[in-house]
Formats: sequence, structure tokens, C-alpha cells
Amino acid sequence: MRTFIAVELTDDVRCALKDVQARLRAGGADVKWVEEENLHLTVKFLGEVWDERLPDVIATTRLAVASLPVFPVSLGGIGAFPSVTRPRVVWVGLQSGSEPFKRLMEQVEAAMAGLGFPREGRALHPHVTLGRVRDPRHLKRLPALLKAEPPETLGSLTVERLTIMSSLLSSKGPRYNPIGYVDIGK
Repeated sequence: MRTFIAVELTDDVRCALKDVQARLRAGGADVKWVEEENLHLTVKFLGEVWDERLPDVIATTRLAVASLPVFPVSLGGIGAFPSVTRPRVVWVGLQSGSEPFKRLMEQVEAAMAGLGFPREGRALHPHVTLGRVRDPRHLKRLPALLKAEPPETLGSLTVERLTIMSSLLSSKGPRYNPIGYVDIGK
């Protein structure tokens, strides 16, 4: 099953992100917006994982984060990969807590590499994906809307637990299901 490790968001943070999506949606760009219940902070995408490997993934993740402290993050600041002027993925970043979140990502990355999962080839950039551009021909207003979004804090949460998620793909879009939890610092 397609699997990833994430930090789930609080309901109030998801609601604030949904409001941002609504403002950006007004631009009319052909973007597949992430469903509110699927919004999350990705720690590590694993790809296809056989069921029998899940206990090792959970146990290894637990060991990787046992010595890390719980920490707060605040979300804010809209961006896009590869750039705001040529958006393919629209995201919200971290206004605070980026360094401990990167440390968390690095610990999990190293632990999963030990299990044979490939390392991420690019720099770690903590973010919540809001949407993915489907057709770049209809982007006239989106870059301007991205630049116009206020850099306000969209919410805060305490990073204290990781969720191992399965991603079931369907014609209606992905559905994420938690398959395991790992508490940080325990």
C-alpha cells in the first residue's frame, strides 16, 4: 500500500487552510485542491509498503524519534514549487518551528534509509500541500493571488505524534487512513 509518515493537523488549522484554498480557488486555475480532511505535514513519503513491513516501519520510526522533544510549530506563508510565478504545487510553510521539524524529518529519513527506503533527493522543506496544478495553461491569476496572500499565521499546533498513513487512490482522489501512531520523545 502507498504509505507516508505525517503530522496530522488540528481542526482549526485545517479550517484556516480551507479558507486560504477558497481565496486561491477564486483565480480559476485548474488546480486539484487537497480535501480538508487530507491536509497534513508530510514527514516522509515511503511509497509502496508491503503489510508485513509495517511493524518494522512503526518500530523504526519510534526509535528514530524517541530522543526528540515535543515542539510547537506555526503555519503561515503561501508558496509554490518550483516557484510562485510557475506554480505546480501550492503550499503553506512553517512560520516557526522549522528547524526542529527539519531535525524530525532528518531523523526519520535516516531511519527509513536503514530499512531500504530511498532518501529524498532534494532539500527538506516542511509544508502542507494545498493543491497541485493540473493544467498550467490556466494560471493567469494564480501567481498574483499567491503573492497577495497575507503572511499571517494560519494556526499553531504541537508536534507530539506521527501518524503512519496509507493512501488509497481512487477516481474521487486519495483517501488517507491512519495505520499506526508514534509518540515523539517516548
